[in-house]
Amino acid sequence: MLKIQKTQSVKRNPSKIKVFFEQNPYIITLNTFAHFALYDGKEVTQEELEEILSHDLHNDLYERAVNYISYSPRTEFQVRKYIEKHLKKYGAFELEIDNEKLTNEIIGKLKEYKYINDEEYAELFVKSRLKNKPKTRYFLFSELLLKGIDKELANEVLDSLMPDSFEILKRVYEKKYKDEPITFEDKKKISYLQRKGFLWDDISKLVNSFEQKNDN
Repeated sequence: MLKIQKTQSVKRNPSKIKVFFEQNPYIITLNTFAHFALYDGKEVTQEELEEILSHDLHNDLYERAVNYISYSPRTEFQVRKYIEKHLKKYGAFELEIDNEKLTNEIIGKLKEYKYINDEEYAELFVKSRLKNKPKTRYFLFSELLLKGIDKELANEVLDSLMPDSFEILKRVYEKKYKDEPITFEDKKKISYLQRKGFLWDDISKLVNSFEQKNDN
């Protein structure tokens, strides 16, 4: 049996408490302390101690994940990486924790409470890009994959939201050059559009549209 020798408040974080199990300190939340009805002098088995610490770790990681999402929408992939980054054996006692199982439990809970929704994330991301920083389908598809969006889902969202490539090109050009005309001799402008991923057919179509305006 392991006996709680003493407890101390944590000055920097009033929601935490330092509990000394046989002189070995471990900082847990007051919620965990209350949940397991702990007190000075209480004795617990090693198995019970691991349950206490595992419970506290689960809640701590869940709260961290919620806080992480609160700053900006995140994909499941991003949240998994965040949890993995913070998931460590901590405290004075080593815990045998199934990291993947624990991560899946937290992810499942976040999905249940609608904190994570990859489809909504992808739609919001594409709409924002098209409005503020228009790019070609290829670039947007690549960005979605980097954020962990499934390929099939990325294609479905792009199919439903993307205008045709020429419309995107016009938005990009107008954002950069306003109403300045472009000719086939404007190598700098053409090079800029090519670097953005636009094909020559759409670029020449844009040039021809300006030439037609001049002819009129």
